[in-house]
Amino acid sequence: LKKSGNETKRANSHLFFLYLLFNLTCSTGPYTLGEKNMRLIPIIIAFIYAVLSSQTLADECDGVPSILRISNYLPGGSEQGLRDASQAHEDWYRKNGVDANDQFVIPILDVDPQTDEITKNKDRVATLHVNSPASIASRENQDDASWKAFLKMYAANTDVQETIFLCLPQGLLRDQD
Repeated sequence: LKKSGNETKRANSHLFFLYLLFNLTCSTGPYTLGEKNMRLIPIIIAFIYAVLSSQTLADECDGVPSILRISNYLPGGSEQGLRDASQAHEDWYRKNGVDANDQFVIPILDVDPQTDEITKNKDRVATLHVNSPASIASRENQDDASWKAFLKMYAANTDVQETIFLCLPQGLLRDQD
């Protein structure tokens, strides 16, 4: 198989970072981590993953990278409970300096093919996290009490059935009058 230029660059950068990590951990000499600093390996791997992930998104999406989740409501869960969780999620991002992403709760509609009657699906719902890579800036805070609180709210209302990564066209979600 022939690789595109972006795929080749991405593969080469993966190999370079693996080579660098191997040399830092297994070699001897002035540029090694040594036994004392081995605890830095998970941090290095997380950093490399964040860098490579953002490069991959930039290579693959010329619009707005976003995440669509299709969920089932749990017994006792509600659209309002999900909206509250989504708002708490967005508020958390704003308090942590991220204002370039948005959370949306999107009801799923059912259409009766015989009557064309449209009704809101009472069992399933969609959520959309627009510009999800913007959240990388707040990763170090993503285990605080407020983060755990809105995750608990989500878990009390829905069970994610499918996660779909999207590349939305620029301007798709501009304000509509």
